[in-house]
Amino acid sequence: MESQLVSFQIESSNDQFKVSQAFVVPDISLSLRRIDWSSLKSGWSNLAGIDLPAVDTSLVEILNGMDQVAAHVSLGIAIEEGCPTAVKTPFGWTGVGRIPASLVSGPTSKVDVNLQSILEEISLSTLA
Repeated sequence: MESQLVSFQIESSNDQFKVSQAFVVPDISLSLRRIDWSSLKSGWSNLAGIDLPAVDTSLVEILNGMDQVAAHVSLGIAIEEGCPTAVKTPFGWTGVGRIPASLVSGPTSKVDVNLQSILEEISLSTLA
């Protein structure tokens, strides 16, 4: 697969993350998954008041690896036995862990997820 190394900065309303030596590839191959949290979250008391955006893996443009530790810091958690879990990151809230298969639409049988969508537009700056 053809790739190249780049450096850039990811900015949200709260934080900035400098990414150095990231690989750019022509396509990210992910299992197609869609979760519309806005219409589903009211079924669980731990998620009901959280601003969880919809997830659509066909729109993924960046995979943030654990070499970007600050981007993975947990700023909050909404956990309850038998319910999907939400974790607040510097980019906002995200659904993580085991979720009921009925929540996932798309051709996959996997039910462990760590997907994140963001509610705000994030800008990439200083792409080099």
